[in-house]
Amino acid sequence: MAFSFSSSSASISVSVNQNDILFSLTDNKSIKISANSVNGNAKINGSNGNDLIQGGKGNDTLSGNDGNDSIIGGEGNDFLTGGRGNDSLRGGKGKDTLSGNDGNDLIAGGAGNDLLTGGKGKDSFYFDNSKEGIDTITDFNVSQDLIKVSGHKFGGGLVAGDVIDPSQFRIGSAAADSSDRFIYNSSNGALWFDADGNGSIAPIQIATLTTGLKLTHEDIFVV
Repeated sequence: MAFSFSSSSASISVSVNQNDILFSLTDNKSIKISANSVNGNAKINGSNGNDLIQGGKGNDTLSGNDGNDSIIGGEGNDFLTGGRGNDSLRGGKGKDTLSGNDGNDLIAGGAGNDLLTGGKGKDSFYFDNSKEGIDTITDFNVSQDLIKVSGHKFGGGLVAGDVIDPSQFRIGSAAADSSDRFIYNSSNGALWFDADGNGSIAPIQIATLTTGLKLTHEDIFVV
């Protein structure tokens, strides 16, 4: 089932059971489109404006195209692409693939083991808590990208509003003292969170980065 839409309307809602849909927006307007009542697989291409695109329960393919878009995957194993502009991509549940492309993008995989690519620009990779899964970041650039974490939900004494303290970061295979919170293993790319350093609480791997990065505490920002 395919749709093509060109109008100045601000909001579109699609409700289809079981069937797959293809929806393309061909206007320059800013559009809100939601397929959260679709049980099949939605394929939605945004307009050249600033779009809000929300997937449904299936394995959706959502593209923002031009503009500063907000794209939400919902359930399923989704493919989200920002296109040009400073986009916000949130995968939701499932094993999602998120690509920011051009612009300074915010990329959050959500629950599941997701594949994240920032592309060009100063991108931020957001982790809401330490138990969402292990995301793979394919192109983290230490000179311009950031890893952002929720201080409230991670815990461990993280203070919101700034990068983590130098004492809270270590390159190695395990925490060495009680202050360590984020441990980057430069040999295999694993990034771990440890709520109590070398205490009794087991560390949790939150991401896999490229090996051999010159990662520092300044690459991890607490929100």
